[in-house]
Amino acid sequence: MKRKIRFSFMNRCFSKKYGQGETREEIENTYIRSKAEVGRLTLGGGNTADFERVLGRIVLNAPDRRLNYPGYCAACGCDRNFILTDMFAMDEQLCFRESMICPVCGLNNRQRFMAGEIFKRVNPDKDHVYVYEQTTPFYRVLKARLKYLTGSEYLGDFAPGTVREDGIRHEDAMNLSFPNESFDYAISNDVLEHVADIRRALKEMYRVLKAGGIMMATFPFIWDLDNTVRRAKISDGNIEYLLEPIYHGNPLGGGSLVFYDYGWDFMEFVKSAGFSDAYFVPFYSVMNGHLGRNTLYYFVAVK
Repeated sequence: MKRKIRFSFMNRCFSKKYGQGETREEIENTYIRSKAEVGRLTLGGGNTADFERVLGRIVLNAPDRRLNYPGYCAACGCDRNFILTDMFAMDEQLCFRESMICPVCGLNNRQRFMAGEIFKRVNPDKDHVYVYEQTTPFYRVLKARLKYLTGSEYLGDFAPGTVREDGIRHEDAMNLSFPNESFDYAISNDVLEHVADIRRALKEMYRVLKAGGIMMATFPFIWDLDNTVRRAKISDGNIEYLLEPIYHGNPLGGGSLVFYDYGWDFMEFVKSAGFSDAYFVPFYSVMNGHLGRNTLYYFVAVK
């Protein structure tokens, strides 16, 4: 309770010092299509940076290294106290992108916003949606709202489209089992960096989308990197490490190898797959609990 009071007081002080408009800073209808436009991702000057550093010190000095942060959960459709922890923190800089977890729906910062954007765009009783996950809180949130939702996981040595006895469907992003033009939307949350051949995966995504269909994705992206770095590849059925291997968490357990560090030529990959338009959508809101300067965005490509 003491930490909650302390934070509420600090939040009010921040509002008085910088103005309610800046604390509610939330970018809408801002599309980033090139490196030259990245300046629009710098949010709030030094004010938000200072605010995030203060939060970092509070969390890192708290006995349980966590803080309850009040905001609005777009996935739940109501106010929540998000759980902000020191997960993946570096020095006093918190990893807001992967934290700020809703205690009810279980979604983190980027997932909450992504769910809200999907609910804004998708017709829940008409549109067919494919999401590259099935065992996660994000899938369960979508399943509760969308009538025609298909999810899957990568399970290894199964034929694409195989459904295990536990109901989990296997799909390979580079060789999907679905017929052409099956879906209105394809949703990928931090999956694309783990596919061995991104060009094949994008072509498959394009193939299964209907005309005018939309890809929505999140993935780590390096804003000042011109050319994508390939960290590993598959040669004769074996993994060849080109750089020191990096693994991210997998909802099925273990880790998933990172094959790519994406730069701006990713736009060329998307266009060569056939998509007509592609852009990043940045977002940020102090009052709604979307913190993490210059790290919050999702990607859109239109068939």
